[in-house]
Parts: sequence; C-alpha cells; structure tokens
Amino acid sequence: MKREIIFGFGFLMVFATSSCRKDPKIYPDADCYDINYNPDYWTIHYSQPDTGRSYGRYNPNNENEICYFYGVRSSNITQLRRHNFSSGLDAAAFSGVVWSFRSYGINGWLIFNYGGSEIWKVKDNGDSLTRLTFDGQSLEPYWDWTGQKYIFRQDIGSSHRTIICNKDGQHLDTIAGIYWHNGDWSNDNNMLVSIAFDNLKIYSFSSGVISTISGHGQGDSSKDGILDVAISPDSRKIYWCNGWGIFYYDLLTGDSKQIQTSCDARRFNSIDISPDGHTLLCNSTKQKILDYNTNTVFIEAKMYTMKLDGSNCTEVQF
Repeated sequence: MKREIIFGFGFLMVFATSSCRKDPKIYPDADCYDINYNPDYWTIHYSQPDTGRSYGRYNPNNENEICYFYGVRSSNITQLRRHNFSSGLDAAAFSGVVWSFRSYGINGWLIFNYGGSEIWKVKDNGDSLTRLTFDGQSLEPYWDWTGQKYIFRQDIGSSHRTIICNKDGQHLDTIAGIYWHNGDWSNDNNMLVSIAFDNLKIYSFSSGVISTISGHGQGDSSKDGILDVAISPDSRKIYWCNGWGIFYYDLLTGDSKQIQTSCDARRFNSIDISPDGHTLLCNSTKQKILDYNTNTVFIEAKMYTMKLDGSNCTEVQF
C-alpha cells in the first residue's frame, strides 16, 4: 500500500508517503524508519504543535546566524525571524503571510513573496520594508552573491519568464530556456541551477549553455521530485534533496553521491550551505504514529545541521 498526503500550514509543508527506501542507512541514530499506517482506515489525521520553526537560511556574512520561518497556529501568525547561535539573539525581521523565502542577501536584505505573488524585501533587523513588484505574477525571488541583483519567475497565464532585476526592481535581463523554480545562483556569478521536477537545469552565463543533472529519481513520482537545491560557496558542488534523501554533484569530477536518507519519520525538504562552506542546514518534517487504529500521526518541522558528507546530523536547538 502506498499513500501520498499533502498538508500545508504556513510554516509547515508536509510531503509524506508510507513507503521508504532503506539503503543506504546513513543516519547516526535510529531515527529513520517507515510509518506503518492502518490499511483499513484510509483517512490520516495529523496532530501538530502550536508553534514551529523551519526553512532556515544562513546569513551569508555569518555562519552563526540564520533567518527562518516561525509560525503560531492558534493565532495564525507567521514571521521571518533572525537567530544568532553565538549571542542567542532571536528577533522578528518581518511579520505577515510569507509565501516564499529562500534568499538572505549579503547586503543584509531578505527577499521574499508577500501579499500574493509580489516581491518584497526587508532588512534583517526589520527596517526598510520595500515592495519591488506590482504585477501579482512574480515568484521565488533570489539574490545574486553581490546583493545587487535578484532573479525571479513571472507567471502570466500558462507562460513563464525568468527575469533578472537590479536591487531596486528595475529589469536587467530575461533568461531564455530556464523555468526558475527553487533555484540557486553561484557565488562566482557564472551559474544558475534550477529544479525541473526530478532533474536540475544548469545555466552558464558565460556560454549561455543549459545542461542537465539527474536528481537520482527511482521511478516513484511521489519521491523523485527535487524539493530544494544549494550551490557550495566555492561554486564546485551542487547539493539537493528529494523524497529519497540528500545528494551532491561535483562539477569538477562529475562524481555524484547520496549523503543522507529520507523516510517517513524524517524527510528533508530544504537545504542551505554555511558561508564558510563547512555545514549544511536542512529542514525536515518528523512524523510518528500516535494511534494506529485511527491513523493519527504527530508531525512537526525541525531543522538539522550536518557536515558536507552528511555526518554529524544534529537537531538545531533554539
């Protein structure tokens, strides 16, 4: 039996299935396992904590600081918050319904979707909230390394454009042949990587050539889809996560490897790399069965850090 459940609430988006590949078993603990659902009870009930933290992104100037989603279900609050692991500082940078946040600029600006398909930016201290688009069709903004430009996707009906603007929202360029989705922009400013379901598309600014990397799908559409991607600070390796786990591809050697395994109990769905290039920051949804008879499952979002080879996987504590 296989089931796919999709459940969303602001700070938590869950993609859960009842089957999971067991090899390779890479976790340093016994925290990865399948959930055995009751096959005679087709409805699955979820129980969640009232608050949650998820989808962290490193401050590109400080590997000890992140910005993350924070949500309170009972009061319908969502925030972007900044947390410093050295000082303990934890402060709101923005409060409101954020649709998409994946980019923390080197200039201290956070860029995100707010108020529908519009792009906004705000300083990480909460100052200078600025609206950048006014068309209701602009999605998934992402800064370049300099913080002077950003890329996003514009959806107009069934057509799509990948656009680059300067930091103030003025149009600079349109990238043909790339459907921008949860992508990354290399620190050397020569490469874009974007998700094309179970593959990655790589665009070279110097040559204009688009190449493809396999996402290590295994013929299961409920797990093969890539969820997030990150390029290493030295622009050499590309990391991504899908329903099977976390992988990387070495652009220099052509080597590709799986470094973590996902399963029902812990499924990675976002990934970022520290500015010093030593640590991965990943979001995961954790599940456990509370009542087999009624298929009641407890589910929560957690963040983990690990080394670039997948070792030392550790839950982030606030």
